[in-house]
Amino acid sequence: MEIGGKGWGLVQLVKQGLRVPPFGIINTEGVRQRIWNTDANFRSVVEAWCKEVLDTSKSKKLAVRSSACEEDQRHRSFAGKFLTEVISNIEELIPILDKVVAHYEEAVEKERNKIYTGPRGLAIIVQDFISGKMSGVCFSVEPVNANPERAYCEIVIGENKSLVDGEIRPTCVSFSSATTEVVEIREGTHGPEQLPYRLLEELSNGLLKMEWGYRTAVDMEWTWDGENIWFLQVRPITIATLSQELYPKECATCWFFDQRFIEPITPITQTTLIPLILRKAISEGLSMRHKSIAVEPYYFGGQVYLPHRVYFDLLEGCPKWWLSSDLKLLFPEDCGCPPRKMKIWGIQFWLDAFRSLLKHWQDAIFVLCRWERWRKQLEEELNHWDEKILTKITAEEWLKQWEKWNRLSEEFLEIHRWAILWSSYVYRLVGKYVMQGKENQYPSITTQANHILHTYLSTYDTNAWVLLCREYAHRTESLDFMSPRWDEWLSGEEQNSLFEMQIVDDKKSITIETGKVGYLYRIISKFIHLREEQRFEWEKILYIQKKLLKEAGKRLVEKGILNEIHQVWFLTWQELREGFIKNKPINIKKVSARQHQWCVEHVFTKPSFINHEEGNHYFSKVSDTWSGWGVSGGKIKGIAYVTNNPTQIPIEVPHPRILVTTCLNPGQTWCLQYWDGVLLERGSELSHPAIIAREMNIPMITNLLDITHKLTTGDSIYMDATYGKVERVGQVSDESDRSDLSDL
Repeated sequence: MEIGGKGWGLVQLVKQGLRVPPFGIINTEGVRQRIWNTDANFRSVVEAWCKEVLDTSKSKKLAVRSSACEEDQRHRSFAGKFLTEVISNIEELIPILDKVVAHYEEAVEKERNKIYTGPRGLAIIVQDFISGKMSGVCFSVEPVNANPERAYCEIVIGENKSLVDGEIRPTCVSFSSATTEVVEIREGTHGPEQLPYRLLEELSNGLLKMEWGYRTAVDMEWTWDGENIWFLQVRPITIATLSQELYPKECATCWFFDQRFIEPITPITQTTLIPLILRKAISEGLSMRHKSIAVEPYYFGGQVYLPHRVYFDLLEGCPKWWLSSDLKLLFPEDCGCPPRKMKIWGIQFWLDAFRSLLKHWQDAIFVLCRWERWRKQLEEELNHWDEKILTKITAEEWLKQWEKWNRLSEEFLEIHRWAILWSSYVYRLVGKYVMQGKENQYPSITTQANHILHTYLSTYDTNAWVLLCREYAHRTESLDFMSPRWDEWLSGEEQNSLFEMQIVDDKKSITIETGKVGYLYRIISKFIHLREEQRFEWEKILYIQKKLLKEAGKRLVEKGILNEIHQVWFLTWQELREGFIKNKPINIKKVSARQHQWCVEHVFTKPSFINHEEGNHYFSKVSDTWSGWGVSGGKIKGIAYVTNNPTQIPIEVPHPRILVTTCLNPGQTWCLQYWDGVLLERGSELSHPAIIAREMNIPMITNLLDITHKLTTGDSIYMDATYGKVERVGQVSDESDRSDLSDL
C-alpha cells in the first residue's frame, strides 16, 4: 500500500510521539480508482470522519493535501508541484478531491521528460487544518552553508503558505541542535520579534527524532496555535552544501579514495578502527621511508582525508610508471599542489623497499603462507565463538573478548599491507596481460558475492538465500562497525537504502568452468584478488565486534546510562570504557550532537579530493554591486533578463541567461530548467523555489531589494550565490540587440 512521501512522513511523526493534527490517508490505489466516486460506503465513511473532525476543529477547516509518491523523496522533493486545498464544509470535499487528482496528473505530464525511476502515484491526505498564529519551516542543518552544529529555522506570523511560496522575508534563526542556544537571528519584515517559550527546544527534539528515523537531515513544517506546536510535515533534505569554514586548510585526498566508507564514520569507529588502520597502513609506510611526520587525518563530510604532504613523503622517489593511475586519483589535474616529479627508476624508493623487506621478510616474501596461517587461526577462533555468551559475560570478560579480536585485526593489517603490494606487483607486471578476457572465469570473491546477492534479489531462490546466510552473512559495503551486514539488511533487522542500489548496479555475469581452471591462472588470480579475499575474512572480525558493541549498548540502556541502544555508535572508545566498565555517567547531549552530525553528513557529497581555496571571490567596490541571500550556491556570468512573467522563456536567446524577477511561486518553478541563474527580490532559502533550485544546481540569490529596477535586460552580470553577491560587469552595446531584448 503506497501512501506517498507526505503521508509516510506524517506516520513517522506520529510514531515518534510528536504532536500531529488528526489526519486520514486515501492510498494510491484508492485515488487511482477515484474510490470516493465508485464506492458509496467508502464515501459515507470518509464524509462522516471529516464531519467529526470539523465539529471538533478550532479552525472549522480541513486541509486536503496531495501525497504523491514522487514528492518528498530522498533525492528529489517535487516541492510545491502538487496541490493543497482548504475546505470548510463537507459539500466541498468530493469536488476538491477530484481537483487535487487533476492537478497531479497535469503536473506529472509536465515532468514526463524528466528522469525519475522511483514509485509513482498519488495518495491524498485529509487533515484538520490548524490556524497558526506563528508558523515556520525548520531544517536540521542550514542547507546553503551547512554546519552540523547549527539547525536553521524560518518563521512568519500566521500561516506557512507565504513562506514556502517565497513571497515574503521571514525571521531566520540559527541555533545549536544540542543546546538550542540561538547562534544568529535575522529579523524579517513578516516574522515575529519574539519566539514562544520552549519553541526551539521542541523543534530540536523533533528534528533529532526524525533524523534518526530517516537516517539523514530533515526538513519539518510546523505551526504554533498560541498554546501548542503542531508538526505538519517532514521529509529528507535533498541538497546541502558544506560550510567553507569546515573544509581542510590544505589539499587532501580521501584516504579510501574508492569510498570504502560509503557512510559517515561514527565516533566509535573513528576512535578504535581508524587509528589501528592508520598506524599500520600509513605510519609504518612512512617509517619505511625514514619519515617521522605526525599524521593527523581530517574528518570531513563524514569521511577521512589525508593531507597531500603525507602522500609526498610516502611517494617521494617512486617510479612514475608504477603509480601513474593512482596519482590521477591522489592528485587530480586541478590540484593546487601537484606531486613531486617521480623519477623513472626510483632507485631510492627501491632501496627503501628492500630495507623494509629485510625487516618484514616473513610478512612480505611469504605473504601467502603467512596469510593461510592467520586464516587458520581465525577459523579456530570462530569455531570457539558462541554468540550466546554475550548475554552472560561480565564487563571485564567483554573487554578481554574485544582485545582478542582487536589483536587478530592488528595481525591481519600487518599482512594486508604487504598483500596489497604483492597484489599490485603481480597485476601490473604480468597479471593484467595474462588474465585479460578471463575475468568472468576467475572472479574475485566480491564479484561472486554480488552475483549471488543479485541472483537472490532477482529470483528469491531459496538456495541462493541459504548460500547468502551461510557464506556472506557478514558482508557489508562499508568498513565500519555500525553499517548493516547482509543478513541484517535482508532480514529487515536494519535499513540501508544504499545496498540494493550499489550492489545490483555492480552485478556481473560469472561463468566458472570447473575442471578447466589452469594452475598458472589460479596462482595469478589468487595474488590479484588477494586483497579482496582478505577483506572478506576481516569483515568476520568486524561483525563480531559489532555484536560486542550492540551488547554493550544494550547493557548501558539497562543501567540508564544511554537512552537508546543505537547511541552506542556515537560514543568514543574512552566513553564506552568508562560507562560500560566503570559505570560512569555519559554526557547524553554530546552523544545526541554526534548522532545529529552523523545524520547530517549523509546529505553531503563525499568528494574523493578536496582542493583548498583561499577566501571569497573578489568583487570590485563600486555602486553596481549588490548583496542578498544566497539560497542555492554556484557562480555564473551571463546576461540579465528582467521580467514580471518568468514563465515566458526567451528560447531564442543563447545561454547563459539569468532571470531577474520579483519572486517565484511554486507553480512557476518548472521554468527554472531554462535559466542558468536566478535573482529575486523576495524569498528565502527554505522556500519551495530555493529547494528546487538547489536540486537542479541553479545558482539563486534572493532578497535583492528593488533589483528589478537596478538591472536592465541585457546587462552583463556576475553572480556568486555562495556568498550572495551580484555585480554588473558590462552592458549590451548594440542598440538593435537591446531593442530585441526589451521585447522579452
